[in-house]
Amino acid sequence: MNKAKKLAFFLLLMMVTVFGTEAFASTATSAFDDVYDLLVGWSTGALGKSISLGMFIVGIGVGLVNQSVIAAVAGIAGALVLQYAPTVISGIMSAVI
Repeated sequence: MNKAKKLAFFLLLMMVTVFGTEAFASTATSAFDDVYDLLVGWSTGALGKSISLGMFIVGIGVGLVNQSVIAAVAGIAGALVLQYAPTVISGIMSAVI
């Protein structure tokens, strides 16, 4: 091996040694549980329902004014995503293969 390959191998070995322990993922999620619960509460509570209803009404109104179905579909889709996203995300994150 030439000198450059030895140096590269040495640096790689040092990086694996120093940063190897940092690569493990933690299953403890208690740090963000409060934030997650707050956001889920907002999106599924009165605030989320109000925003969803507003998106639905604005989408239908813009669709009627522009005589286009696309704006109505966008409003309805936004309202559905806001209401069902926490359930879908929880299902994906808690799925076990």
